[in-house]
Amino acid sequence: YGAFNQVPYFWCERVFAPWVDMEQVMEEQGVPLYALESGDPVKYFDFIGFTLQYELSYTNVLKMLQLAGIPLRSADRVGLQNIVVGGGPCAGNPARKWTWKLWNYTVNAKKKGKTKRNSFALPHR
Repeated sequence: YGAFNQVPYFWCERVFAPWVDMEQVMEEQGVPLYALESGDPVKYFDFIGFTLQYELSYTNVLKMLQLAGIPLRSADRVGLQNIVVGGGPCAGNPARKWTWKLWNYTVNAKKKGKTKRNSFALPHR
């Protein structure tokens, strides 16, 4: 979070899973999941990263994507928006240099008007 915010063309924010009472109100009133710092809806983020601290948090990831209005399957997401990544003790973590390369590659691809389909090797279904 802090390291990425040191880069002038990156902006990282924090988002937390709401407790069940807030989750219910958000669903009832149509309030999308939003960032702590800006209040911007998560559905407008290019990257969404999750820290997977323990196995019981996996379902929180799915619920947070649902609350944000983001399709669960990457194939159902368009453009270079809503690229979901995970890390932490319960995920295989890529080397830090590869994370930076992925982010920089995506920034450059967006500038060129590319999409996930023509930028990344995704299986076609």
